[in-house]
This record gives sequence, C-alpha cells and structure tokens, in this order.
Amino acid sequence: MIKIMNVLDTKEEEIFKRSTSSMDVSSIVKDIIDNVRENKDKALIEYAKKFDNVELTSIEVPQKELEDAYNSMDEAFIRVLQKSAENITSYHKAQIRNSFVINKEDGVVLGQKIVPVSVAGIYVPGGTAALSSTVLMDTIPAKLAGVSTVVMVTPPRKDGKIDPSVLAAAYVAKVDKVFCTGGAQAIAALAYG
Repeated sequence: MIKIMNVLDTKEEEIFKRSTSSMDVSSIVKDIIDNVRENKDKALIEYAKKFDNVELTSIEVPQKELEDAYNSMDEAFIRVLQKSAENITSYHKAQIRNSFVINKEDGVVLGQKIVPVSVAGIYVPGGTAALSSTVLMDTIPAKLAGVSTVVMVTPPRKDGKIDPSVLAAAYVAKVDKVFCTGGAQAIAALAYG
C-alpha cells in the first residue's frame, strides 16, 4: 500500500527517506557477472530462462525487427516518437561542447579536446511498462556527442519478445545494436561484451 503524506504536515526528512534493503546480493551479482564474462551469450540465454521464464535461441535483435516494429505502429504514436526525438535533439544540441586551442605568447598552447567514447551501452527497463522514451533520451544525446555505436539492452516480455514500441523508438533513435536481455546479466554483457 502506498503511504499518502500531506506535505504541510510531514517533515522533509520523512518525505525523502528511502527504504533500504538488508539483503546483501553482491555475491549473487558477482556470480552472474563471472558467468556472463566467461560464457557470454550462453549465460544470457540461461538467465532469460531462469529470471524471465522465456526460451531464447539468440539475444541479438535483427535490425529488420526494429524496422518492422516501427512500421507496425499507429501513425499517431510514430508522430509522437518523431516529435519527441526532435525536442530531445534540439535540447541536447545546446549542450554540445567543442574542442578549442588558444595560442599564447612564448609558444604556450592551451586547449581542450573533446573526444566521445566510441561505444555506449544503454539499459532500457522492461518490467511493467514499455519505456520508449528512455530509448530516445539515452540514445539521442550519445549520438549528438559523437558516439559512433549505441548498444541497447532490454529484457524480454513474457512472450520472449521486446515490446514493439521500444523497438520502434530504437529505430527512430538509430540504435545500432539491440539485445534481448535484462537485469545484472545485461549490465555485465554491456561491460564485458
């Protein structure tokens, strides 16, 4: 049950208090990371069965599946995705930083060199809601910053597929690779390939 608080009668500390878990999961996560590092896709397929109750034969989603998802969406949804992408693009374009060099007297050179990472991984939650907005808000700034490859991971639905609205957003945002995996194992896969 969600506790309802009256902001006028509640202390700030209580409003912003976070619950804490006493369960230490570090050894469980370490085992997952080690397994993914050693067994790669095989481990991810095993975890899909164990945690998501789905049988996968492959975790990489073909680009054609992104295009098909995009084409299957309602036109109104596509307009919303495209308008959102435009808004996110215009906002983040203002944040782009540039390299510069200043030549001072006596041969002193000052400057800043902006170098994007070559690959960025994004995690799109897939639990109770399809978060297509997360795809746009993570991918577009990375692409604007000059990241050449954006890799997306997201867990499968009960049918073993990724929600089509998330795939459609990946198509709009020009995500380079999509993998059907979630949880700690997905983060390990992003870290270790």
